[in-house]
Amino acid sequence: MIACVGEKMIKKTNAKKVKKPVKLTLTKMRTIEKAQIKKLTKECKALCSQICRMRWDGKCGVCGKEGTAAHHFFGWKACSSVRFDRDNLIWLCYYDHIGKVHQQGLTEPAREAIINKIGQDEFDKLRSRAYQVVYYSVDNLREIKESLLAELSNRTLPF
Repeated sequence: MIACVGEKMIKKTNAKKVKKPVKLTLTKMRTIEKAQIKKLTKECKALCSQICRMRWDGKCGVCGKEGTAAHHFFGWKACSSVRFDRDNLIWLCYYDHIGKVHQQGLTEPAREAIINKIGQDEFDKLRSRAYQVVYYSVDNLREIKESLLAELSNRTLPF
């Protein structure tokens, strides 16, 4: 379509503007990766909790009452290398988990229960691995999630 304004000819088009593709900058890529890592970590933690509950038959590893939560003997943040290791987990009741372990700092009964379950040699190996620094990537977490799902679905939990 051509319109005449004064002596100038103006060409008008009805073409729609094409949106330019969004550039994935390094910052955007890191944000996406962080979100994926956060999601996969949450999923792996939930799977570990289910495995822990099955492994301890839903009973508190310290007192034998009905348990409510999985507890990481070597801490979740401080010892990230054994974060998803089932030998690092013990199923505890609310009183032993919150009252004794977290508020009073009484970890010895939980330690003894884990040693009774896995043996002193395995516990020593776990402790030696515990303080190594590990950074999890999306691929690492996907592999961990798949292995946890396989372990959970097979229900082959050697004690």
